[in-house]
Order: sequence, then structure tokens, then C-alpha cells
Amino acid sequence: MDFTTPEFQVEIDTYFGGKKLDLLLSDASINKSGNKFSDQARQIKLCFNILELTKNLKIKGNFIVKVFQGADFENFYKEMKQKFMIVRSLKPNS
Repeated sequence: MDFTTPEFQVEIDTYFGGKKLDLLLSDASINKSGNKFSDQARQIKLCFNILELTKNLKIKGNFIVKVFQGADFENFYKEMKQKFMIVRSLKPNS
């Protein structure tokens, strides 16, 4: 099911009985095309869509998301800062 649809939100509400969540963890990623700029833009769009699901979090809930850093990363980071008290950007070792 496509998580960007209103039907998905209904599924979440039904599954959790309307209860708010402690954690939203997303390891979602786009299928890479090989075009660095296009892939980054598509990944950021996906992350913004996932960010919409944070309305299902409890106050002081946690959100972990995989983001490709690039041109639009700062906008996404600023949006996160508006929604959460603490925002950290970590780059794991490869």
C-alpha cells in the first residue's frame, strides 16, 4: 500500500486503535537512477512524505529517517527543526 494515500492513514489509525506512537523509523529509499541530483531530489521528496506520518507520534516521540544529503537537505533539516525539539544529522561510517 502507498503510504502517501489517505487510505494508508486510515490503516494506521485502525491498526493502532488511534493510539499515538513512540517511534517512527524509516529506512525507505528510492530506486536509484544513477543521476546524483535527481536521486537526491526524489529521496528528499520521499522524506518529506514520510515526515507527514509524524503526526502519528506522541509528544516527544522519536523519528529516525534516512536522507541523502544534497541541495534540498537544508530545507528538510529546517522543517525537522520546526517539528522536533532535538534534531541530529549523523553520517554512519561506510
